Amino acid sequence: MRNSRRIRGGAALLGVALLTGGLVAGPADAKTEGSAGTTNACQQQIGMTSYWDTGSVDWYTVIAGSHPAVSAGRTAANVYPPNTLKLSGSFTGLPSSVATVAHQGYVVLGSKMYISKWAAEKDGTVVPGSVQLVTVGGGWDRYKAFVNSAYKTRQTNYGLRDDGLLFRWTILNGRWTAVQSAGGFGSVKTMALLSQTATYDSFLAITGGGALYTIRVPLSSPMKPVVKPVRTSTWQAFDQLVITPCGKLGTLLFAIDRDLQVGYLYAVGHANGLATVMQPFGRVTGAVFPAQADFRFTSDLNPPLNGE
Repeated sequence: MRNSRRIRGGAALLGVALLTGGLVAGPADAKTEGSAGTTNACQQQIGMTSYWDTGSVDWYTVIAGSHPAVSAGRTAANVYPPNTLKLSGSFTGLPSSVATVAHQGYVVLGSKMYISKWAAEKDGTVVPGSVQLVTVGGGWDRYKAFVNSAYKTRQTNYGLRDDGLLFRWTILNGRWTAVQSAGGFGSVKTMALLSQTATYDSFLAITGGGALYTIRVPLSSPMKPVVKPVRTSTWQAFDQLVITPCGKLGTLLFAIDRDLQVGYLYAVGHANGLATVMQPFGRVTGAVFPAQADFRFTSDLNPPLNGE
């Protein structure tokens, strides 16, 4: 039986930088998979933030291996109003001066979508007056997932609504245009960006029944997603996925169970349906993950995701 208790208070957002040793073949089942040796050295950074009651942002480091764990981090306080964040896209962080880093991404607070911006000192202290929320639009209380993809000059946003419709918008000069949708995704509980190319985006998704799927969305019109199973069961405990590229064809996958407030780390080979290689690193210790929204924290300098 899953633990439904929540830890209240504490740090409000959790950022993770991750270093790992590589990709090899491994068993398929979530959480209980055994560990294996590593080859093809892989070193990547990911950012993941978890929103708690106080509205702060914390950065931690996770070292992947046989016993992955977080180390001490930094805190940026009072970035968001408490108890409002519902969804988030990925965030970018780039140096805005020698001493500060500028952060930007999409968030849903209540029923509205915003562009969120703030700047922080190297120690994590928010620069006074730098926090901004620019309204995009309303009606987001019905959405259970949001993903944004930036590939070279292309910007594309995706939203999964509670009636199973997956929407796609093209962003041109800040305007959300060319909206299209496809149905049949009512069983999906969470999804994360897996691949970005000039011709398609793809996602890794978990269903309420515990199956793990890839969803490839060609950028052509009309919108016709292609769905393939990766695992048929055992993933139902996870509520959110955070993904970063790992080498030329691989992916690092951080899977979060909010009820138990734990996260598990996996190295995933290039997606190939049920033959997809998945190596578990195990449960990440040293932190809890009870947040409503988690997202990738990256940089414009990072390579695009390439998991499928």
